[in-house]
Formats: sequence, structure tokens, C-alpha cells
Amino acid sequence: MSENIGSSRIIGVIGKPHGNKGEVYVMMFTDYPKTIKKGCLLYLDKDCKKEIRPENIREVVLQGKVRTIFKFFDYNTRADSEKLRGFILYRNFKDQPKPKKDSYWIDELAECNVYMGEGKKVGRVMEVQKFAYNDNLIIRDTTKKIIIIPMLEDYIKDIDIKNRKIILKKIPEYI
Repeated sequence: MSENIGSSRIIGVIGKPHGNKGEVYVMMFTDYPKTIKKGCLLYLDKDCKKEIRPENIREVVLQGKVRTIFKFFDYNTRADSEKLRGFILYRNFKDQPKPKKDSYWIDELAECNVYMGEGKKVGRVMEVQKFAYNDNLIIRDTTKKIIIIPMLEDYIKDIDIKNRKIILKKIPEYI
């Protein structure tokens, strides 16, 4: 889930230090984590002024979860890396990969208005849940109820990012 903030997109949040050589855990939010490579330009602020570059990135499995560990240039001790804790990592829009055909950034879908095919407004996208097989749109309908719509062809007719509009074919039968 990459979130759009100004001229940048959130890719993750820096967590606690790992070990004593300047490494930190990073909770990744990006849709394309494999595009973040050693030496790529990242930022510690949404305005893309405070630059930081990863020296090394690796994934480890701890307690059954995949965790991402970053080592940044010029952060060589645990005390150095502790200063990064809590910072949000950003990437400039111009450095973002283009989404695949019929794929969207999560922040592009958030706040889109949702309509049935005949034009009746259903509600607004509040959140996108990511799962292994498909994502779900979390929609607050016009009566303030929450509706969950799978991001599948069976349910989605059209997505118009420019006009912030999603057209549904149907609402799931279980609602």
C-alpha cells in the first residue's frame, strides 16, 4: 500500500534497530518492494528534502513473519539507527515504477466515488485491503455502512482514476 503525500509516496515506516551495526526494521507499505534497491534515493520527509540511501536491504523470517531490514549509508551503529526510528520513508513520484496494466496505486483508489452501472452512487472508497489473491475495496455507503467489494472483474466494471470514479457491475451477494 503506497500512500500518496504531495510529491512523494510512502513506502514504509522505520522501526526499531536490528543488531548493533546500524540496521533497522522497516514496515513496508509499497506495492512494489522489489523496486527499492541498494543505493536508490529515498527520503525522510514528504517534500523530498532529507535524502537517505539504503546500503543494504534484506528480508528475514522471524517468528513466522517476513521482516525487511535496511542498512542506510552513514548509519553505522545502533545509536545512529535509533535516530531513524519512527521516520516515514518516502520515494519521489518521478522515481516510482509505473503500475502494470489494470493495476493502480492504493492511494489512487482511496476516496474514489463508487457507483453502480446505472449511475446510482454506492459510496466512497475508505481503504484498500491487500491480500495474496485479490485486494478488497472498503466502501462507506451513503447510509454510512461499510461494504467490502473484491477487486475482481466479476464486481468491477470500470476504474476512472482521472475522474475519481469506480463503476461496479454488481455488489456481492452476501451483502
